Amino acid sequence: MRTAPNALIVDSGDMMARLTNNVIPATTHRVVNSDESGVSRYSMPFFMHPTHDTSLAALPSCANGKEPAPVTAGEFLAERLREIGLKA
Repeated sequence: MRTAPNALIVDSGDMMARLTNNVIPATTHRVVNSDESGVSRYSMPFFMHPTHDTSLAALPSCANGKEPAPVTAGEFLAERLREIGLKA
């Protein structure tokens, strides 16, 4: 993917995808320098997490009748950690 000079790219995560009913999808987080550009790229991860009891029910503006069941941010995180083997 080519980007404009001085561009800022923001990746969104699984909770944002859940909250927006996948209107804003989760992205794979990676930084790859193009071999041909000769310009360095830098990655500065910043993770922001809602409070444990924040609802991740789909926003009304993103509803389409196919929303997953509401879940809290804490429940969602616990499930994701189980899926990747970091929580029993």
